Amino acid sequence: MAQSIKISGLDEFAKDLDQLRDRLPQKRKEAHQRLSRKMLSQVKNALREKAKSSSGKIESFQEGVVGSGGGYAAVRPKSDRYEGYAMGHITNAVENGHAVRKPSGSLKNYRPRGKHKYVIGLAFYSAAGKNLEKMALDEANRIADEIEKELKG
Repeated sequence: MAQSIKISGLDEFAKDLDQLRDRLPQKRKEAHQRLSRKMLSQVKNALREKAKSSSGKIESFQEGVVGSGGGYAAVRPKSDRYEGYAMGHITNAVENGHAVRKPSGSLKNYRPRGKHKYVIGLAFYSAAGKNLEKMALDEANRIADEIEKELKG
């Protein structure tokens, strides 16, 4: 007497997995797009908190980007220029601090106003990155939930 096990539905399951594999890169790209928007919001909020008298200029220099293949998300300065300076250069000076220009000495009665030789950076990128791991895990869980629904449906 031969014993056997009959499995039904395995072919349909294999087809579902193949379709899911084909859609996974698009799902990853969509997750990175959502993550990029959230990160941009975090950076702008950190800038507002750190620079209490901000005009919003440095905030407007920032942009969220996603890799061409959808493999990463980032926030960085735009590649444009503002009043002759690259926006990345300005953002870097605000983020990390910068030296204050020394007086040229050409004016006879000039007295420097400031007593500091440098401006302390705001570190707004670092401040915004505190919640990054949680945001990435939330997106991963969202994708896992979508996959689960598709496989059950």
